[in-house]
Formats: sequence, structure tokens, C-alpha cells
Amino acid sequence: MGVSEGATLIPFAMKECNDVAGLLLLGFSYENMRETLNWQLSGGSSMVNMCKYFGCSQKGYIDKSDFVLDKYHVRPSLFPDVKFEDLDLDRDGKITEKDFAIQLSDYGGRSMKKRYWNTR
Repeated sequence: MGVSEGATLIPFAMKECNDVAGLLLLGFSYENMRETLNWQLSGGSSMVNMCKYFGCSQKGYIDKSDFVLDKYHVRPSLFPDVKFEDLDLDRDGKITEKDFAIQLSDYGGRSMKKRYWNTR
């Protein structure tokens, strides 16, 4: 079974399997896999959820007052013992895509693009 991006990946993995009778694919890809991974590693996908959690979807970033207010009371479960400054990695006073991109770069964000993909 493939869900979301798995619906794109599973057919490729099937080439290696001889004992599969069928596939169940749930989801579609709006973009190609490269664009999807680039967006996920850019910090953009992280901010979609983070802005919902802190009630700041309209402005697209979390400032310290949003973080302290914790409108939906998510900090105890998502960020126990984490200070705002621990997440504001570029020290611009806001938690943004850039901060998550810095965190996600260890998972291949910038280095993956350089090694495997011709970026425009």
C-alpha cells in the first residue's frame, strides 16, 4: 500500500518484488517527486503545520509572543522544555521556513540538491 508520496514510490519498489499480487495507491502528486522533496526540505511544509499550531497562519511566521501565548496549548506536547531561541536558529526574532530549512539540511536538503539534481 502506498499513501501520499508512497503512492509515487511504491510502483518503483514493485520492480524488485516478485510476490505482490496488487497495489493500493492512495494519493496523488501535484508536483513531481523532486519538487515535493525540495518543498518538504525547504521548511515550507513544517511551517504550514507550525503556523496552525500557534494560530499564525495569516502572517506565516511565529514570533516570541505567539510562542509564549501558545494559543492552542501545543507546547507541552510538541516542545517540552524548549525555548523560543532554541527554534529561532537564524536569530531574526521569528520562527520561519529558514529555521526549519537549517534543521532539515542534515537530511539532505541543500547537499542532496547539489549531488543529485540539477537545480535551476
